[in-house]
Amino acid sequence: MAGSELTCEQLDCVHAALKGHNFSIFGEAGTGKSKVVSEICRRKGSDIKVICSTGIACEVFKGDNNLAYPAATVHSFLGVGTAKGSFDYVCRKGCSNPVVRKRILDAKCVVWDECSMGSARLLELFHEITSQIRVNLRPFGGMQCIIVGDRLQLKPVADKFDDGRPMFLSNLLPSLFPHTIKLTIVFRQNEGEVVYRNILRHVCIGRCDNETVEAILSLERKIQATWIKQFICISRTYSWMPTIVYL
Repeated sequence: MAGSELTCEQLDCVHAALKGHNFSIFGEAGTGKSKVVSEICRRKGSDIKVICSTGIACEVFKGDNNLAYPAATVHSFLGVGTAKGSFDYVCRKGCSNPVVRKRILDAKCVVWDECSMGSARLLELFHEITSQIRVNLRPFGGMQCIIVGDRLQLKPVADKFDDGRPMFLSNLLPSLFPHTIKLTIVFRQNEGEVVYRNILRHVCIGRCDNETVEAILSLERKIQATWIKQFICISRTYSWMPTIVYL
């Protein structure tokens, strides 16, 4: 993939990465985030590693020859397992692992993909562990870090030790990532899907104009009674499912 194939927005991301900045890349589905990550990896070579919030997210980079190393989960990179336990306990667990210590000391740049599924706690653990291992109080111990994602995608999963706040709500975020580049050009949808793309965009931010409302109402249709019964049975089994709303 040649750099000339990238848009001006995407090239801005590549140039910022090559200059060593810590920054965030945000964009909705289809804006070419994975393409940008791949190009950054091609340019930086063995100096960069890709980590993802989940194992499924790592699958996107399988077979990508631009990556010098296979993508790994954040938890695996830090050696913290499921990160269950107190903040200090999880930090000690990561910092005491000799394999993790060498990995973090050798790393020059890390790209964290699908960061929207990473919690504020996980981001703060990442900063604390890398800073302690590198004995450096700068963001991530002086290691370059780039986060990539979509603010309107899936949220982190909460548990006993993690309240599930998105990393965007962390008090450390502005100091860790002082720069943000937003990708706005969507390539994945063809011209006939523009209406549906706009519907999704408006629904995600909770601001629907008259055109969007009319487009949604135009999709109204009768639903077979058998399907409704099946849905009600499923929603009773999984109490987290939303209540059925008829327009």
